[in-house]
Amino acid sequence: MHSVGMKRRLVAYLFDMMVLMGILMLIYYFLPESHNITVLNQEFDHVNDLLFSNNISFGSYLTRVASIMQELDKERILYSLINAVYIIVYFVIIPFKTKKTFGMYLMGLKYESKDGKFSVDDLLVRSMITCGLLYLLASLVLIYVLPSIAYFLTNIIFAIIQISLVVISFFMVLYRKDHRGLQDLWSRTVITRDKK
Repeated sequence: MHSVGMKRRLVAYLFDMMVLMGILMLIYYFLPESHNITVLNQEFDHVNDLLFSNNISFGSYLTRVASIMQELDKERILYSLINAVYIIVYFVIIPFKTKKTFGMYLMGLKYESKDGKFSVDDLLVRSMITCGLLYLLASLVLIYVLPSIAYFLTNIIFAIIQISLVVISFFMVLYRKDHRGLQDLWSRTVITRDKK
């Protein structure tokens, strides 16, 4: 059982991301946006203007931005929940039943388990790395738990971790002989050609 190379996987992944973004944009179009989001965005612009005109210290700027960002995330909590549910349905539940996403179907690919025990947990691990689910779930859990500055800094740390995992996995798939990334190794899965 040998994993397929980068080109097919990348095309399938990009197609899946386009489907994800398209459906989420459609859902968000029909969700009403809170007036508070507009006010918070204006406040964010005002704080940035204060920093660039040297009318605020960097410490004060950071404190105010952290508070604004946490409030924005609270206002957008429904969007984040929908995003998380959609990722879990599209990248975990459907592939658990079919062993593929729609992008993988178009590219003639499927998931296989290295140990013969394909599970939802395996697909959750993959999604934590490749779909931003780690960052999204961490944000959802911490938004009401941490004070604004701690939440803001923790979000930055999780964003860096998430981006690093994706970049490391990309280069692993590109340069390893077996074309397996972190998501493949940690989930004990492999993407192969679907011979059906």
